Amino acid sequence: MNEQAANAFLKTLEEPPNNTLLLLLTDNAQRLLPTILSRCVRMPLLGGMPLLADGGGELVAALNRAATRGFGTPLGALHLKATFAAFLTRSREAAEATAKAAEKEETAAYRDATDGTWLKGREDFHKAAAEVEYLDARNRLFDVLMAWMADLLRLKMQSGGLDFPDSAPALKSIVEEESASRLLKRMEALDALRRTLETNAFEPLAIEVGFLKAFG
Repeated sequence: MNEQAANAFLKTLEEPPNNTLLLLLTDNAQRLLPTILSRCVRMPLLGGMPLLADGGGELVAALNRAATRGFGTPLGALHLKATFAAFLTRSREAAEATAKAAEKEETAAYRDATDGTWLKGREDFHKAAAEVEYLDARNRLFDVLMAWMADLLRLKMQSGGLDFPDSAPALKSIVEEESASRLLKRMEALDALRRTLETNAFEPLAIEVGFLKAFG
């Protein structure tokens, strides 16, 4: 929502028409102006984005390609790590760009109406919002990666319900070489990595070690 739209919507919130129910839907509530948020009642909606949406399909395709470079070896694990890390970098850059754009828009709108202390606080807010947005994106990428690994196990057990059925031909060689118990251990190692990243662990090192355990 740009500055003009935000101000117009704020005016409507301040003087709503009689017998009117207004619904504002957003997946980035932290990007809205505080004056708008203070006049809204928040109602979180359940549901998730399809795994292949918003770059998920691109990640799966990249994982399929990387998996052919020696899955189950240290070199193959590092190829997978590099693929995953590239997506993380792109997610962080996108989150930071969105935060900077929101901060710039807010500064232009309120530079002459408030003091520098408030704007400084908003600068810190947008930095924190960018980090939250990045962590959400990282969790989503892990959802895709875990689903991809789960498909390997499903294929091994000859069960249905694949999340990415189009990837099955690319994963055939892995399924033939890996035992079910080994695939399960790899998934457990990947889940352990995800939990490690929820702590204050150094992300690049944790991911490299975790991928070597999960895919090496």
